[in-house]
Formats: sequence, C-alpha cells, structure tokens
Amino acid sequence: MKKINYLLLLMCNCIFAQINYEKGYFIDNAGLRTDCFIKNEDWKNNPDKFYFKINEQGEENFRTIHNVKEFGVDNFSKYERHEVSIDISTTNLQRLGTNKNPEWSVKTLFLREIVDGDAKLYEFVDGVQKNYFYSFKGSKIEQLVYKEYLSPDNSMVLENNYYQQQLFNNLKCTDTKKERISRIDYKLNDLTKYFLEVNNCDGNKAITTVNMTKTSNGSTNIRVKGGVNSNKFTINSSRENYNIYPVEFENKIGGTAGVEIEHVLGFNKNKWAVFYEPSYHAYSSEKRKIVPSNTPYDWKVDFKSIDHRLGFRHYMFLNNESKIFISAGILYKQILGKEHTSLKINGNQTNSYRVDLKSGVGLNFGLGFSYKKSDFEIRYSKNDIIDVYYFVTSNYNTISVIYGYKIFDFKKKK
Repeated sequence: MKKINYLLLLMCNCIFAQINYEKGYFIDNAGLRTDCFIKNEDWKNNPDKFYFKINEQGEENFRTIHNVKEFGVDNFSKYERHEVSIDISTTNLQRLGTNKNPEWSVKTLFLREIVDGDAKLYEFVDGVQKNYFYSFKGSKIEQLVYKEYLSPDNSMVLENNYYQQQLFNNLKCTDTKKERISRIDYKLNDLTKYFLEVNNCDGNKAITTVNMTKTSNGSTNIRVKGGVNSNKFTINSSRENYNIYPVEFENKIGGTAGVEIEHVLGFNKNKWAVFYEPSYHAYSSEKRKIVPSNTPYDWKVDFKSIDHRLGFRHYMFLNNESKIFISAGILYKQILGKEHTSLKINGNQTNSYRVDLKSGVGLNFGLGFSYKKSDFEIRYSKNDIIDVYYFVTSNYNTISVIYGYKIFDFKKKK
C-alpha cells in the first residue's frame, strides 16, 4: 500500500507540475489589450475562462467570458466572445426527434476562430456537439445549420443540410457551382478549405489565418513490448490460529512480452492517451515453512497468465522527440488453465490447505521516458489471485522494467 500511495503522489505531482504558459493576449470589455502568458490547455471544449500571468514569473490569475471579449495564444488559437443563436438540439441518436428544424437558444460564447478574412469561420465544441458559425464582410455571426433527425416512422436518421444552402446564398465565388457546395461535409477540414477558397477567389490571395494547424482527432500507435519482471507472491489469512500462514514466496525474476495499442486523444496538445496491452507472464516459486510443531510445510506455486492492462497515460513533453509519461489503470490477470498451489506436509502430498488460483482485477501504475520510437517504463502492479476463500487472501506484486518500440503510427486529422 505504501508503494501505491507513493506512486499516486508522484503521478499527481508530475501532472500538476507541468503548467505551460505561452505568449498570448486578451482584450477586456473596455477594449484594452494586455499582452501576457496564457496557460495553454488546448481546450477540447470551448472555455468560458482562462488562466494567465503577466510575466513568466508572475502570479497566476484568471479572466472569464464576462470581462474579456477576446483572447488568444500566439500561433495556436484565438477566441472571440459573441452573443449568438445556437441550435441546442440533441445529437444523441437515442434521443433524436422528428423535428428537422433547429431549436434555437441565445447564448454568449467564446467562439474559436478558425479562418480569418472577409469570410470568417468559427467553431464551438461542447462534448460531442460541434457547431460552426460564419460571418462575411462584417455581417452578423450566424450558425451554419446542420441537424440529424428521425423520419416520421422513426425508421431512419435524416439530415438537415441547410448549411449548404447558406453557403450557396451568402458565401461563394462568382463561379462556384452548387455541385461543389454539395460535396462539403459539416466537418472542420471541409469547411476550412471552402472558406479559404472564398477568401482567395477574387485573385488577391487574401491573407487568412487558420488556427488549427496542429490539431487532430488523435493518433493510434502500436508498440511491441518486452522486459523483465520481479514478482513476489504472499498468501495471508485473517485467522490468527492458522500458523501455516502467511506464506511468503521468494522474489522471482522472469521475462514478459506483449503488444500495446495506444490512442492519443486529440486535445490538450496530445498529452493524454488511453491504452490496452496484453502480455504473457509466468511465475514459479517454492517455499518451505516450519510451523511450531517443527512440521515442514512445502508450498509450490506455478502458473502462467495473460495480463490485460487497460488505462490512461499522461505525457509531459521535454522537446519534439522526447517526453516523460505516467500511466495508471487496471490489470486483469487471466490465469491460464486450472491452476492451484500444491502443498506437502512432511513430504506427503495434501489438499487440506491447498488454495486455487483465479483470474482477477488489480491496479497498475507506471512511470516512463519516451524518445522517438522507443520508450522505457518502470511499472508496479498488485493483484489478489486466490480463489474465493473468506479467510484467505493473497498479494501478487510485480515490479517491471519494460522496453517498447513503436511499429505503427496512424494519425487521423479532423
């Protein structure tokens, strides 16, 4: 337990110690611009406040949507406050209705500017809901309308693609064909490309700013993994008069091998990831215990398992090629076959105190370093692998040193 608490404390310190303040600015309600350092959280959802420092050594402060009308992180993102009508219709397929028309609500929001020019494109994200807004040559900001709804008999999902009509009526080049607009999906990439076309269609190549150059829907990595385990197995009893317990088997060193599938989440500057890793594991040990009657009890345990790790990982970037990471999650130890401990008393085989092993869920923590395609990790895991005995429990603890090598990297853009 002390080891687990220490690792948890270390992980929390690592997470909260990494605060990235980058050059930026904000403009208050009076129109006063303040250059400062803004905590760049690479917001997944549009924020309603932000943290900043006047200088890098200054005290942390914050501003909200009520007292700031614009803020930005240099070369990364820009948010403008606007009062807009936004469609609040659900996007949950289980709750869709048959009304094709938007359900409008007036809200004051920080909209993220995607394209700047005569034709401006904005984005608002709240969970899985993504709405896009536009203005042209200073016009009032309006939402581009897209809505999914059910057919009258609830048999199929239909789409209200009115945004395409909005683009054709209000925002197009002189030679833009309706077929071109019909190919535009209600997605960030498609809309961005079209707004760039409109800004540049007069031949002047108007300067536009696209504040999404390094964002994505994340990436999927596959790594092969191998390393060394130090394992210790202890059987305990809650009954004080059972002097054959505890049984503490010796530490054993063994190898492990597996493969990891990791998905890096496309927000917070790619600092967060989820992973799944199955790996092969084996353990064998013997222990002689002399009870007060001077009777030797010879215990033996021998099993193999597939360890299924599922959890999250947090990266702390040192530079473009190296980073530190911490991980935490659950470990499901799948015992292969019907395994059990064996016991000899005075050299005679007995089943009187034998305990069966079971598959079970435990905890897993790790701390590592990644450089290019390689990573090194130290892990600690803890399981109870004794079958259901109301007075017998176990601790199966493993400390591992793992090397991983990335063999596949698939990046998915928005």
